[in-house]
Amino acid sequence: MNISPADGNFSLFRYIAVKYILVVIALVTVGGMLFYYTGKKYLIGSAERYSVAIAKNLNHELYQHFFLPYQKTPETYNPKDSTQFKVLDEIAGRFLEHLEVIKINIFNRKTVLIYSTNPEIIGESTPKNLKLLRALQGELVSSLELAHEEPDIVYDTHPVDFLETYIPLRKMDSDLKYEGEIVGSFEIYQDVTMIYSQISSLRDLVILFSLLIIIAHIGIVSFITRRGDKFLTKERKLKEQLELSIRTKLEEMVKERTRELEEEKNKLQVILDSVPSALILLDRNLCIQSVSAAYWKITRNSPTNVNGKICNLCTDYGTSLQQCPSRRALTSGHIENHLLELDKSNICFEYTAVPIKHNGQIDAILEIITDITERKRLQDQMVRAEKATAVGELAAVIAHEVRNSLTSIKLILQYFTESNKLKNRKEKESIRVAMSSLYRLEGIVNELLNFARPQEMQFSMQDVNQIVMESVIFSRHQFERKQISLVEDLAPSLPRLTI
Repeated sequence: MNISPADGNFSLFRYIAVKYILVVIALVTVGGMLFYYTGKKYLIGSAERYSVAIAKNLNHELYQHFFLPYQKTPETYNPKDSTQFKVLDEIAGRFLEHLEVIKINIFNRKTVLIYSTNPEIIGESTPKNLKLLRALQGELVSSLELAHEEPDIVYDTHPVDFLETYIPLRKMDSDLKYEGEIVGSFEIYQDVTMIYSQISSLRDLVILFSLLIIIAHIGIVSFITRRGDKFLTKERKLKEQLELSIRTKLEEMVKERTRELEEEKNKLQVILDSVPSALILLDRNLCIQSVSAAYWKITRNSPTNVNGKICNLCTDYGTSLQQCPSRRALTSGHIENHLLELDKSNICFEYTAVPIKHNGQIDAILEIITDITERKRLQDQMVRAEKATAVGELAAVIAHEVRNSLTSIKLILQYFTESNKLKNRKEKESIRVAMSSLYRLEGIVNELLNFARPQEMQFSMQDVNQIVMESVIFSRHQFERKQISLVEDLAPSLPRLTI
């Protein structure tokens, strides 16, 4: 049963009308019917008790004024004796005149009607009258005998409704005390028109009272529920406004939070995309979940073509699966590194796998691939520079020793030149050539020492051609080793510059 209006809102009036008012109507109806039938039973019981009182008095009067004086019993009484009938009729007539009784019948134990206010039926026998038989057994039997129903005595019809009561007729002694023996039965008829009128009035009163109670309940409940509905409607509107306000506020908060998260995500993505290293996120099955922008620059693979696929970078670069750092990190739970060198392109990658753990369990692997080609080249240059420095220091030591030896040789040659021991011109020419070579060698050694000796940088006017020639002298052996032909073409008129 639907107790909500078309808009779906709860209606207290409908709820009460459907449940409480219907229950009240049912209870009032049932209560009214119970009250009606109880009142009806009480009225009929009162009439029955009235009949019993009449029967007792009549029982006493019959024995006092008829059966004992005439020494008769219900069995020996002769209904055809007019004298006896007249006495008996006078006794019964007194009850008809002063009491609300319209008919009296008296039966003996043989179910023979020995007296009736309707003389035409006296002497008839009703052996099949169950009510009479029960009364002869000592029971008090009452019932409504309606005009349209078949009477207990088929020949005793009546046009109106009667209350029919059978009361046992008991034998009395000379002291007018009951002996207990049942010698017959009274059948007393009362007109129930007044009782029915009272019952109808009671019924109408019950119906009217029930209607008044129902109407009063409906009015009270309607008033209360209408007030309740107004209160509920007001409360519902306030609730809807509050919910709308909260929902709007939450939506704004969600939008603001979403915008902040989107900005943070974009910032993080910009940071990740700005990192020169390629970042690759793998799940526990080593399937690629996401990659950074540098992935394409390093691997030359489109990010959209690798998402969801198993990472095979190691095998793509010629490395076995046993050396794959991601697989090693997944097994060991530690950071693993591997160096990838591409011989054909002289490119070198540093391959690092970082396990990402949650509650002690590895959830994902972060691969970091960095192009270290330039760094390796600089490292090689630094190694070569350090070697050159070491060679320069060694050359300085050697040059120092050579210069010492050259000094000794120069002194000896100068001694021979200044002495008169040279006999001919050819020997003097040989000494001069040796001295010239010695001077040239000494100059080279001095330049080598000057190059190897750390000096403070000072600006001075220099000849560019001379600097170029000195550089060529030191680099000539490299040209020769690489079979490079060097052609010198210097401008003789270059000005001196501050270097």
